[in-house]
Amino acid sequence: MSARILSVYYNRNRLGAACYDQETATIFVLTDLLEDEDDFRMAHSLLLQLEPSIVIVSKMQDVNLLTKLNKLYCYEKCFFVFVYLFLIGFGEKNSTATKIPDKKTEQNSAINEEEMDEKDEEDVDENEEQIEERPLIALHLMPSVAYNFEDAKKRISSLFESLNLTEEENHLRLAFRVDLTATNMISAFGALLKYLDAVRLGVEFEDINTKTPISTIKTITLEEMLQMDDSSMRALQIFQDDLHPSACKAYSVGGAREGISLFRMCNRCQSKSGEALLRRWFERPTTNRETLTNRVTAIHYFVQDCNLDSADFIRIRLKKICILKGILKRAKSQRLSVNDWRNLYMTCNTAQQIMDYIKMREIKLKLFENDIRMIGSDITRITAVIFEVINFSESFVENRFVVNANVDGNLDQLKKLYASLPETLTHIARMEAVALNVPSAVCYVPMFGYLLVVPKNTVFPLSVQNEIELLYEIEDALHVKNDRMRELDREIGDIKMEIIDIETNAMLKLKQLICRYDKAIRQAINVCAKLDCIISLALTAREYNWYCPRYVDESIIDVDDGRHAIMELLSKTKFVPNPIRSGGAQTKVKILMGPNTSGKSIYLKQIGIIVFLAHIGSFVPAKSATIGPVDRIITRMHSLDCVLDGMSTFANDLSQMAIALRRGTGNSLILIDEFGKGTVMEAGLSLLTSSLNYWIRKGKTDCPHVFAVSHFHSLIDHIVKDVNLLSFLTMDVILNDGNFDFQYKLVDGFIDFSHASYVASKVGIGDEVIKRANQIYECLKCNKPIDPLDDDDGELLFKIVPLLDNLKNTDFNVDLKNFLQIMTDLLLPVQEQNATLMEEMNENVDMNIQNDDSINVEQIDLTRSDDQRIKLGQNDSHASSSEVLQRLNDSAIILTDLLHGPEDNNSTMIDIFESCLNATGKSSIMKKTQFEHASFNLFN
Repeated sequence: MSARILSVYYNRNRLGAACYDQETATIFVLTDLLEDEDDFRMAHSLLLQLEPSIVIVSKMQDVNLLTKLNKLYCYEKCFFVFVYLFLIGFGEKNSTATKIPDKKTEQNSAINEEEMDEKDEEDVDENEEQIEERPLIALHLMPSVAYNFEDAKKRISSLFESLNLTEEENHLRLAFRVDLTATNMISAFGALLKYLDAVRLGVEFEDINTKTPISTIKTITLEEMLQMDDSSMRALQIFQDDLHPSACKAYSVGGAREGISLFRMCNRCQSKSGEALLRRWFERPTTNRETLTNRVTAIHYFVQDCNLDSADFIRIRLKKICILKGILKRAKSQRLSVNDWRNLYMTCNTAQQIMDYIKMREIKLKLFENDIRMIGSDITRITAVIFEVINFSESFVENRFVVNANVDGNLDQLKKLYASLPETLTHIARMEAVALNVPSAVCYVPMFGYLLVVPKNTVFPLSVQNEIELLYEIEDALHVKNDRMRELDREIGDIKMEIIDIETNAMLKLKQLICRYDKAIRQAINVCAKLDCIISLALTAREYNWYCPRYVDESIIDVDDGRHAIMELLSKTKFVPNPIRSGGAQTKVKILMGPNTSGKSIYLKQIGIIVFLAHIGSFVPAKSATIGPVDRIITRMHSLDCVLDGMSTFANDLSQMAIALRRGTGNSLILIDEFGKGTVMEAGLSLLTSSLNYWIRKGKTDCPHVFAVSHFHSLIDHIVKDVNLLSFLTMDVILNDGNFDFQYKLVDGFIDFSHASYVASKVGIGDEVIKRANQIYECLKCNKPIDPLDDDDGELLFKIVPLLDNLKNTDFNVDLKNFLQIMTDLLLPVQEQNATLMEEMNENVDMNIQNDDSINVEQIDLTRSDDQRIKLGQNDSHASSSEVLQRLNDSAIILTDLLHGPEDNNSTMIDIFESCLNATGKSSIMKKTQFEHASFNLFN
């Protein structure tokens, strides 16, 4: 018989698991799921689905989980053998020897076994013969170190690593194959591999280096559960964590707040238990048809106008429902505070009122009808007992458990005696004052009894000194005992402590009653939480005009006038609805192309939200909706980038696409938004085309519902054109006076343009950039070479920065020669900068500075206008070296004239700068605005 070994790990309310099937040499992994701490429903479903022969858990695992493993079967379906398995290498750090379980663990296990035996003793006796016929399931308790996350990750990595790859490449291979964010699953997977290495399952007689064979790793899906990963949840805005506005709480544990999300939109619950249950519904959507039908039926009841009064009555009282998980836990082990008793009574009383109201109004809803019928009498009994026993007003005064009158006759007599005690003690004090001839008083102190109080300097008569016993002294008073006080101790006794003892005994009996009806109380709270969730969803559906979906067995998604729930709420204009058609008589692969900002991504998210809401049993934002079975919602829309996983954004996109290809079935919904944009166009187009063709070739039965948005317009030339499976959609756009009017309306068809330039201009990108982008686009579209830009522009602009710095720091009365040399170095090619030319330039400069009359201004065509700007008539950008030097020579004269002119302002500096550029014949490529901008930044 082949073995099936299941490793489970539960931490922080999430359950991860891994299972090895010896017959197929396959490992099944279960990614982390939210688990109910009370009943461990996910663990129960997992055990029933896999039927393992061995279950391994950490010895430090939650005791409730270990107890639940036994309770799930109650000795009726299987028998658990507790085995402490300590293998070499599983011990504590720096230890390799086999160890014996520590004493504390043995005691805890013994206690657990005793509790199990006591609770199930009758069942064991009744089914003793049947137990022998049932399969044996061994529960192995592993050391906690076997579930270490880092060690587990290293052990899993060894399955995929290659000697030809680097450590980073091996880590990348692991990240593509296993979800490293599912920490509980990784821990369970690693512990399973260590267990297989130790027991050498199937290779007991092979070489010591031979490992247990593993052929395949698959992801297991729990039955009746819609699968969605965290990335899809975020992409569809199911949940959205925002930082707390307070800086002190923003990065603390629990400091995140729910942002704009679908959950926040639907959450109108009045109780904490209702909010917690609604979150579980959102985190674990179901495919169970009966559950979904019961939920939408209940919502349909409360959404009607005639039943709004019932919803209001219940909602008002739901505010008083408290979370009793901690109270019920403390009731089994320690004393409950007065607030605990009050919250317990208030919750039970409110639950009773709600259930009585439901019975009175004859509200028959299958969602909780059976629960109310089963627990109604129990809750009534508990509420009545608590009300009759506990005196809450006196309890808060004394800060302890106080019993009401008429519960215990003896207690009532003691309380009456205690109430009359002041009058009795006053009478006795008068008698003592007369007998002792001193002022005196009598007081009662619990534990000490009755005491005589006299002044500090009191001298007692000799006749009574022998019977006086001093107990303690306070300020100016002595507290003593005499024969009469001792007589009161014997006759009346320590009455207060007797009262407390009796009331404590009553409290213990009441706690036993609470523990006995623990299950009924939890079910009552669960009923109230369900009502809270249903009414919350009903109010949401009523306010936003949502409609009830219809569930069918056919693989179909047919929605009329579907809307995006969140965007409809945030939109400043009326939201434009669109239909959704997939499966049945319609195609199952939709390729959506259209202009940018036309609403494609919103439509994609709208599909996912409507299908998701239908699978939590809610109304949907649509005029009508027919939803078939959907087992998974897989998206390639949102990437969770993290530097720790060593994966790029495109690598994460590929990982999500790989999951869709591996796990997508005929009932899956796959949403793809611009896959392939993270790499070169050819590679992205090839990957997208091959993925779509893979699904199309699977046929209509096995092909998932695929909605893909893309800007690869050549996709139509490469995809398999199957009219029964493939169709193209786009968003309607109207051109109106040169502007695009986006209609946000879905139409059939295909377009080969995206109007990216128009969108770029609307968001403020410059016209020159857009013009250049259009030139490149036209060249690419026509398969023509891209015309290069004029390199002189970039070269000259690059040279401006050092030129401006030298221009700013130059004294033209002293350093004109050096300035001209610097300009020559910057503006002339290196091969033309030689000593001869520089000497010639210097001689010409000296000569022209000394003799201004020798300048032939018309020959070089340099004139000055009224605004002090230099006009260059001859503008040849291809001047020779000698011509350039001549122009620099001539410019020096103009510079000297400008520097000695009457104006010394920004305009003069601009002219100097322009004159220098004119000398090289390159001023034509510099615009006037560029000169002004450069000089403004330099001189202001």
